[in-house]
Amino acid sequence: MTRSRTSGSRARASLAFMAMLVVALAVLAGQATGARSATTLVVQDGEGGNVARIAALKQLDRLFEKANPGVTIKHISKSYSDLVKTDALQLSGSNPPDVTHVNQGLGDLGQLVKAKLLTPLDGYAAKWGWGKRQSAALLTIDGRATPKGQIGSGSLYGISTTGDWVGVFYNKAKLKALGIGVPRTLAEFETALAAAKTAGETPIAFGNLDKWPGIHEFQSVLMAVAPAAQVGSTIFGKKGSKWSTAAVLKAAGTVQKWAQAGYYSDGFSGLGYDDATKKFQQGGAVFTITGTWKTGDMASSLKDNVGLMLLPSARAGKTPGALASGGLAWAIPAKAKNKELSAKYIDFITSPAAAKVIQAAGDVPAIVVTAKPGSGVRGDAITGWAKLSKTNAMAGYMDWATPTFYDTITAAIQELMAGKLTPASFAKKLDGDYLKFHST
Repeated sequence: MTRSRTSGSRARASLAFMAMLVVALAVLAGQATGARSATTLVVQDGEGGNVARIAALKQLDRLFEKANPGVTIKHISKSYSDLVKTDALQLSGSNPPDVTHVNQGLGDLGQLVKAKLLTPLDGYAAKWGWGKRQSAALLTIDGRATPKGQIGSGSLYGISTTGDWVGVFYNKAKLKALGIGVPRTLAEFETALAAAKTAGETPIAFGNLDKWPGIHEFQSVLMAVAPAAQVGSTIFGKKGSKWSTAAVLKAAGTVQKWAQAGYYSDGFSGLGYDDATKKFQQGGAVFTITGTWKTGDMASSLKDNVGLMLLPSARAGKTPGALASGGLAWAIPAKAKNKELSAKYIDFITSPAAAKVIQAAGDVPAIVVTAKPGSGVRGDAITGWAKLSKTNAMAGYMDWATPTFYDTITAAIQELMAGKLTPASFAKKLDGDYLKFHST
């Protein structure tokens, strides 16, 4: 996964959400199941550092306890890096948590399934209608895997409460000063980049010192030139798939052209992600490409002067897609001692009523909430997620493609942007890793 897990806290919910929150809390509190013997449910998240998300989860914990007398939740928060470094060892032990976050992707979720460390959730999904809550594309991206660990098909092992997608944040005042409206096609976006450069502005705030942001830049363009289903099938290792395609060559050529034209921040290869996004937040660029986990920070710093859009499609009349997934997926360890109660907890925190609580807290729920999304950039984030969910126009992160693909693609993007690889040699380098793994 290439999402940042250290984003700043979100601002408090707007008053427009408060009535919705009150109703949602009442619904959740009313889902009582009657008295039961004293039970402790151990819940583990990987949101360490994301204060707002942890606070929302603990609010849902208290509501679950109220709805299930006799149940006490022990909530443990780990950082994302600690979670993924220790999950296999922890889940193979004799005392795993009852419910835990797991990272999506072949190298994480896939390997845990292959090692038989997770519980299939299909029966619970059918019982409570999870397939009617979330799009088929999202459930596939977040939690499906085969017994051999191949992601993108097979049984359901994880489901998310929140949604993340990568898009284009834009500075409204700078676009207005350039005499340009919000771009509606990829060609218009490139026109805006050129105009910004001519005017002495930084077109796109971007830093690639951390390596993973380059995936966002490249895959965002790829999603603008290729159908989401095609990109997703390749990530999931569909038979016959490869990266040496016309769409990948076009996306690679576009990203390389932008780098050569000076559309990215000066010295981007040595600039960190946090520094680049901070530059945008301080009014130092017209655009930046990153995920909705930065929405709260953007709203706090730029107020009403920031908007968020999907990178427009290059395919005339086609709905734009995006690299997207749920937040970390919730799963039940195979050795969990309270599986039925664990499943009930997951059902509770992924319910429509819980989604309203999450949205009222300023986050993007995985379930599309019918209530008004709110104004400003937070509304843009929720509206964009709803569009992606409705059209299934989302694909997971490219580094999920093989266990070693993160290292392969991040290095290849660095070389591509530096002009050390042609688009063709870039695609060939990706396939060197990808085809070797999927041929075995």
